[in-house]
Parts: sequence; C-alpha cells; structure tokens
Amino acid sequence: VLLCDEPTSGLDAHGAVRVARALRQVADSGRTVVCSIHQPSVEVLREFDSLLLLEAGRTVYYGELGSDGATALAFVEQQTGTQCTPEVDPADHIVAVADQLQPIPITEDGAPAPVRSLAFWLGTRRTGPSPLVQVYRCGVRSARALVRMRGYTGGRFALFVGMGLFLGSVFWDIPNTQAGLENTVGLVFLALFLPVMVMMMAMEPVFAHRPAMCREAHAGTYRPAAYAVAAFLAEIPFAAAPAVLCWALVHWLAHLPSAALGYCMASFVLVTLLAVTVGQAVAALCPILQAGMLAGNGLMVLWLITAGFLVTESAMPVIFIPINFANPMRYFARGMAHSLLSGFPFTCTDDEWLRFAAPPLGCPDQSTNSSVCLACPFSSGNGFLEFYDWKDDNRHMDIVALAICIVVFVFIFAVSLTLFRFNVR
Repeated sequence: VLLCDEPTSGLDAHGAVRVARALRQVADSGRTVVCSIHQPSVEVLREFDSLLLLEAGRTVYYGELGSDGATALAFVEQQTGTQCTPEVDPADHIVAVADQLQPIPITEDGAPAPVRSLAFWLGTRRTGPSPLVQVYRCGVRSARALVRMRGYTGGRFALFVGMGLFLGSVFWDIPNTQAGLENTVGLVFLALFLPVMVMMMAMEPVFAHRPAMCREAHAGTYRPAAYAVAAFLAEIPFAAAPAVLCWALVHWLAHLPSAALGYCMASFVLVTLLAVTVGQAVAALCPILQAGMLAGNGLMVLWLITAGFLVTESAMPVIFIPINFANPMRYFARGMAHSLLSGFPFTCTDDEWLRFAAPPLGCPDQSTNSSVCLACPFSSGNGFLEFYDWKDDNRHMDIVALAICIVVFVFIFAVSLTLFRFNVR
C-alpha cells in the first residue's frame, strides 16, 4: 500500500498531472495507492478510481469517481439538487456542496458503509494488471537486466563464437567419404556439449533475481508464472543470436550440405533455447546454486548417454527406453543426422574399400575378373544411420518435439517458482 499526503501540492498543473499518472502506473502494477489531494484538476481527477470525501471529519461520500468524476457528480446532484456546469471543475463543485451531503453511517468495524445505490457504487477493489500485461512488464525488466549482466550475456556470446570456430576448424571441410560419415555424426555429438554449458549459465539470472521476484510476487505485484514466461521470452534474442552465428560458422567451415543449413540452424537454436529453460527450471527447483549445478549436470549426463550415440536404442536396457523416448537430445541428434546425411551419396577412398576373396561366381558389381572383391561399406548416409537405429527420417517431427519440450520446461519453471519460494522471509 502506498500512502501519499498531498503529492501534488506546490506543483504546477503539468507537474501535478505527471505525478498523478505516475501514481496511476503504480496502481496498475497491482498496488493500492491512497492519496489526499486538495482541489485536483479534472486531468488529475480522471487518474483515480475511487473517492473518500470528508466534511468536518465525517464521511459524506465513499465510492467510485467514474469518468471525469461523473459517478460522484451524479450522487452529489441526487443528494443536493445542484448540477455541475461544464465551466466548473468537478472537484471544486463537489467540495463546494460537501456540507450539504448527509454523513454515511459507520459500520461495526469502523469503516464507512458503502453506498448501496447500484447507479454509482461498483466497488473500488482493483485486481491488478492482466496476465499479458504482467508478462510484458516482467519481460521488459528481465531484458534490461540481461543487458546489464554483461558478463553473462557477453560470456555466452564469446562461448558460442569460440566453439563455432573451434568445431568448424576441427571438422574442416568434411569429405563425402566413409570418414566423412563418422565425422559428421561426431560433429553432431560434440555440438550437444554447447547446450550443456548454456544450461549451466542460465541458472545465474534465476538465482540472482529470485529474491526480488519472491518479494514482489508475495506482495501481489505479479504472478510467478508471469515472471517465468517473461524470463524465458527475454532470453530468446540473447540466446538465439549467438546460436545462429555459431552454427553458421560451423556449417561454413565444415562445408556441410547447403540444403541442410535451414533445418540445422533452426534445430540448433531450439536446442539452445531448450537448454536455457532447462537451466531455469532446475534453478527454480533448487535452493542454492551448488544444488542446481549438481542436478543440472546429472540430468545432462543422463541425456547424453541415452541420446543414441553411445548406446543405440536397440541395445539400450529396457529400463532406459522411457528416458530415451523423453530425451530431447535424442530428437535433436536424430533430426540433425538425417538432415546432414540422409539422401546424400558417399564414396570410399582407396584405403576405405572392403577387400575379400572373390566367390566362385565372381565379384558382384565388378566387370573385371579378379580374385579380390571390393565393396564400399556405405554408399549413402541412410545406410550409415541404420547403425544408430535412425533409419526412419522423422526430422520434422523431431523439431516439433524440441518445441514441445521447450513449452514443457517453461511450464515446469513457472510451477516451480509458484510452489518453491526459497527466498521468502
């Protein structure tokens, strides 16, 4: 509750209106603002919702003001028979005839009894801004906070640029050979370590801002769910921009297929945003940063192991099948692998050919008579993907699954902030 004693006294008309509008913004944020004001102008009057009018210490009006004081003026006219002319200020007219108004009875709890006429009594309790307004305002604040956290945003940008240059240099100009198949899958696997680091970094703003968020949410300024949605939305440009630059560097330096650039870029941005909201959700569930780091590391290690690289889905124990199905890294890896390998031809270098003794009928697919047959293990990326049990090309469903995972973890983040307020005292 904000109590203001004559906040417009000593100010000119313009300054008084500015103060009234500032108080209006405070009220719109969900707080209750009570002001004592003498002879407010109509511009100041229209910023307020309700009026408590005193005459000789007695309550003579307690209700809504209405547009430009219309509700209060209607009550005054009904009680006194006097009408406010257009050239007279509504506040001046109400004060001038206040001595003609009958006092309002006082209830047992000491409060003035509300006027019962539905013509002018509509109630004065405010419900605060709408959820969309709460999200917008929290989002603006979160974005400004991220701009000020230069170590956090700048460090993440430098991390993405550095890793993009590093991965692109290590996998420079991947050829369309058997080694190129393995290097492409290796590149996708190593790219998963960037989201791991992003997830750890995303915990910092949550722990830094949670004390203030808990106090403001406890005071009813906004709902924790609105803050959670806004905090994630504010992170999008700060996380998506370096992710786009990082993958552009990798794609260009590694000479990956240009046809796969759009899908790979979108998938890499989504997995980066997923890592952000996972870090936020884990931080909201943990009381201290150390616990969040431990829980986040454990979750990411579990996801990396069950993503399908180290252990294929067919060789995975039954107990880990549900984890594999709910693992967002699985959908990222499978979609990226299909985008980069599926449908593209691959050849063999001289030392990559498989050599075996010719059968009695001769070597298949070889016109020359030879005692040694040559075979290329994989002539296309599709055959190589079958080794990882990724023979079905569901890349578009995989990217939808990533988007669904983001929504799920934003929901977990919002629910966690609502249920676990570790910083409320």
